[in-house]
Amino acid sequence: MSEQQSAPPAWVRHPDESSPAHAAFLAYRDLGQARTFVAAARSLAKNERLIRRWAVRYRWRERVWAWEVAQSRQDEEVARRQRDGALQQLMDDSSRLWRAAMAYFWTLIDRDPETGKPVFGSKFTPAVALKFCELALRVQTGLAGRPDSVESDQPADPFQLTSAELRELIGVARELTEGKELTDEDVHQQ
Repeated sequence: MSEQQSAPPAWVRHPDESSPAHAAFLAYRDLGQARTFVAAARSLAKNERLIRRWAVRYRWRERVWAWEVAQSRQDEEVARRQRDGALQQLMDDSSRLWRAAMAYFWTLIDRDPETGKPVFGSKFTPAVALKFCELALRVQTGLAGRPDSVESDQPADPFQLTSAELRELIGVARELTEGKELTDEDVHQQ
């Protein structure tokens, strides 16, 4: 076999393996935790000695081990993709939340008529300031994975923020912006 070609997976039918022997291997492999030669023989209504003979000749234990390793790798890949997707969704939601909060924040700022500089107007009440602080604290503690503390020695773990908490935060941001769709101009007003 050339270096460019890879060997077929160990659990596929061997060239000299009969169809009944391969079917028995698959039945044995698929028994999972209950996998024994006796259980395979019973499930197939075959003689246990025949099952053992096929198992030795066609290296069933090695092949099952190779199949389980491959399954584990597939499961890990699926889990990694799910985590990556969840992280991307969290980042997207966090970005929308930040944009909504900044857009609303700029609606609370007035301009000094003489200097034109931004000043906090009458709309920026203590209750609104508290809402911003609570929102920032929940996002920060949620992303740090420590719901009881803003400071954390642990690396950030965005998966500690539950979907319900994230939806609640996004809902608060939408409530503050009255549900309007935000643009870059809204976020970066001066």
